[in-house]
Order: sequence, then C-alpha cells, then structure tokens
Amino acid sequence: MKNLTFLEVAEITGIPEGTLRPWEMWGYIGTSAPDERGEVFTPMDVLRAAIVRTLRSRRHDKTVCDSVWRVISHYNFQGLRAAFAKDRRFIVLVGKVPIPVLMKDEDVFDNPVVDLVTAEGGYEVLCLDIQTALGRIVSAIEKLEAEQRATEPATEPATS
Repeated sequence: MKNLTFLEVAEITGIPEGTLRPWEMWGYIGTSAPDERGEVFTPMDVLRAAIVRTLRSRRHDKTVCDSVWRVISHYNFQGLRAAFAKDRRFIVLVGKVPIPVLMKDEDVFDNPVVDLVTAEGGYEVLCLDIQTALGRIVSAIEKLEAEQRATEPATEPATS
C-alpha cells in the first residue's frame, strides 16, 4: 500500500491540508515514512488524522488525542487486523480516559463499569469504531492507487 502526501490525506479524510500541516507542527499527527517526495503518511498516520478530527470536533485536547493514539498504536497495522478478526473494533473513551484495549460490541454495550461511570459520574462515553475507519481509509487508498495506475502511460515492452 502506498504512502500518501498531505494533499492525498486531505482528499481521503476531508481534513483541509491547511489544518493537517499545523496539526503536524503541533504534534497532533505525524508522518512516519519520509521519502524523496518529502514527508508522507502511512495508512496508520491517516487513521490518526481521522481520529484527531473526531476528537477535536468533540472539543478534546491534545492530551486526550495522544492517549487514544497510544492505545491504537500499541497494535500497529497488522495487530489491528488481527484484533478485528476477533471482533475487537472499538476504542472507548470514558470522559477523557480511553479504556486501554480494543473492545467488542458486547464489551461496550453490556459493561457494568461503563454504565456505572456514566450514571454516577456523568461522564460522556465515546465509542470510536476503528475497524470501520481503517477500512474506509484502506478502500480510499486502493481507489486512489487504481486511479493513478489508470492514468499512467502504458509502457511498451523493451525489444532487443
């Protein structure tokens, strides 16, 4: 899977490039695969940008964004896929604190601890569906790659 530029990440996530660049400067997001084109994003970097967008839209600060990302980055790309295969797809944020594992549906919706904390403490619970988010990102990257292949000039086989 190809690495992406700022412009391609903006196209995939709907986050303006003018927002992505300050987010990188302020440490909300990072690029992990510099190449000859400059700083580029991996699919995991794009996932982080999408998560930051969701959290920032709910007025969470950098500390919360970083703590959620620490939980997700613990898995890495292949680890996330393995967790998804076991139906673990949600990061749950209770107030400003993420539960430090990917959770199944039943872990979230039939969880007495989550129920108690929300009822007694009045904390908001936010479920981030990481599997769906990463699936959409991967599909968008694959579509972008296919479009780029379709516009590349055909090369003729070398003759000797």
